[in-house]
Amino acid sequence: MQTHFSAAQSASGPSLRRMNGACGLPGIETAAWRLVAASARSGRPVFLCALWLSLIGSSVASATTIEIVAGGDVMFGRYSNQGFRSCGGPEALSGVTDLLTADVVLVNLEAPATERSLQALGMRSSPSALTFRANLAELEGLRSSGVTALSLANNHAEDCGDRAMLDTLELTAKAGMKTAGISDGGDPFEPTRWTTPSGPVALFAATTKRNRGGPIPDGRAALAFRPFREMGAALSPQVSAHRAAFPEDLILVSLHWGAEGKVKPYPGQRRLARQLIDAGANAIVGHHPHVLQPIEIYGSGVILYSLGNLVFDMRAQPTRETALVKIGFRRDPEMGVQAEEVTVHPLRISPSSCRPEPLPGTSRFMKDLKRRSKTPPGTAFKWSGQSLVWDFGRSSVQ
Repeated sequence: MQTHFSAAQSASGPSLRRMNGACGLPGIETAAWRLVAASARSGRPVFLCALWLSLIGSSVASATTIEIVAGGDVMFGRYSNQGFRSCGGPEALSGVTDLLTADVVLVNLEAPATERSLQALGMRSSPSALTFRANLAELEGLRSSGVTALSLANNHAEDCGDRAMLDTLELTAKAGMKTAGISDGGDPFEPTRWTTPSGPVALFAATTKRNRGGPIPDGRAALAFRPFREMGAALSPQVSAHRAAFPEDLILVSLHWGAEGKVKPYPGQRRLARQLIDAGANAIVGHHPHVLQPIEIYGSGVILYSLGNLVFDMRAQPTRETALVKIGFRRDPEMGVQAEEVTVHPLRISPSSCRPEPLPGTSRFMKDLKRRSKTPPGTAFKWSGQSLVWDFGRSSVQ
């Protein structure tokens, strides 16, 4: 539609302001917009939106939003001297599928995945019931529920030996999910990179925890493990190099770290997380403590120090109080990738089914999470029903 303005209408008039908003770019004053306004005042007809976008260039037009959902530890059962005890099953996330909608849905798979028996793998049951395992049907259940990516780097990755680690890579690919943290003969610290409808993503995954004393002898599979004191030197240069090579990527770093049962991260974890954000990561997604830890908005990124459990057979109440966290990022050619919104959805894991369920009402653990979390000066997490929300544009402290 061709639009005409008379010379009597000024560049700051309501008609021009409406057109500016209609183009999806409210509040921006540039030379391009002033040129459009001048054309309007002179009485010359213009295709305002088309001219606006063509003059402003591709940078504003190509700014996009990309969303992730992150969850905690997922395990599907454990071996003991009494045999194998299942947990969750293929429908483990059936009660929360409406929350698993995003460009990337990431959880930590706290187990190797294999269809082989322990005997076929040359392994024996752990008397302490610390040998975990998942199978293909359970992985397919995760994918059908909405999970798109898995961190494999954790202290249980090597529970069933080298062959099962290789099986994990094969079965997760067969189920249709991206993975990071284990490699077949390569560098497990290298990221997995793929493209979503909202743009490219890179996932790093690493662990500072290992149940074995060292690598599996003569193993082909490699785990992204470093002691905590060495993790920054191992991971930060990789993140920095990837950011330099792919400035448009959303970079996610999954870290298996911290102390079990502790509701606060150590000071060293805070330093490492901030170091990785400074190196170019957009989100740090922590696992291992089995309880929720604070959220920190740092720079243009988000740090989830620990997301606790998501599908697990632990019985203590703090290990069953958990959440799914949705983060919205804005990808801008000039400003890079920046966090814009964080929503924390509270859940509780059923002690009978090991499955997460939505939690109605405001809970004490969410109040504690709100109190312990950190946001930029002048902003805060706010309540939206039973959920917590931080929004860069609308979370100023009242």
